[in-house]
Amino acid sequence: MPVEGIVTKGIAYLNEAMLTGESNIIEKQIGDEVIGGTVNMGEPFYCQAKKVGADTVLANILQKVDEIQSQKPRIQRIADQIAKWFTPFILIIAIITFLCQYFVFHPYDIAKAIDISITVIVISCPCALV
Repeated sequence: MPVEGIVTKGIAYLNEAMLTGESNIIEKQIGDEVIGGTVNMGEPFYCQAKKVGADTVLANILQKVDEIQSQKPRIQRIADQIAKWFTPFILIIAIITFLCQYFVFHPYDIAKAIDISITVIVISCPCALV
């Protein structure tokens, strides 16, 4: 049903699963409300349109879903702020570690310096392995 309205003639057998999750066919008599987005599973019937387009239940559901998806939870905003500075900080620490290992602790052993600097990155964020 592209519109919402009231059954004026006939009997409607509607599948409202898309809106309610109910898989049973719902019978609507004359005077009963019909929700937009339902599927007629029976004979044709007459319906007086009451709501169309943005005024329908389906349009309201879609609008609310869009609003919710566009908003980040507070904890996610905090995590984003931390991540913005955490990654560069860890990379700087890894570079400093590499330089210290290469020039001070294990002079000119590049394999050891790379190994230890990668260890710093992996320990700070194990997801770097993925």
